[in-house]
Amino acid sequence: FRELAAATKNFRPESFLGEGGFGHVYKGQLESTGQDFMSLSVLDIWFLPLQVVAVKQLDRNGLQGNREFLVEVLMLSLLHHPNLVNLIGYCADGDQRLLVYEFMPLGSLEDHLHGNILVL
Repeated sequence: FRELAAATKNFRPESFLGEGGFGHVYKGQLESTGQDFMSLSVLDIWFLPLQVVAVKQLDRNGLQGNREFLVEVLMLSLLHHPNLVNLIGYCADGDQRLLVYEFMPLGSLEDHLHGNILVL
């Protein structure tokens, strides 16, 4: 959790990208430490130096519980398609639940469909 908090500047407003059904999404940069992020990784992924990511912090008071979180992690780790954003990793630390996605600099499909384009 500490690595993701640092990557998003402690989830500050300037890192905020948007809001989804289950929580807020923040832009972050993960630095390579030369070690495996075991608590983050689904498939023992090593992060590249300053890899830009999108971090979804699930709302602890929301409707998505541990079971739904695990199902989302499993499904997204198995699905690979050019039109789907890649799940890079996850964090389940205490009551914190975070998903780490590949950052999409051109925005999401929803942004394009509804004209909410803000390229960062």
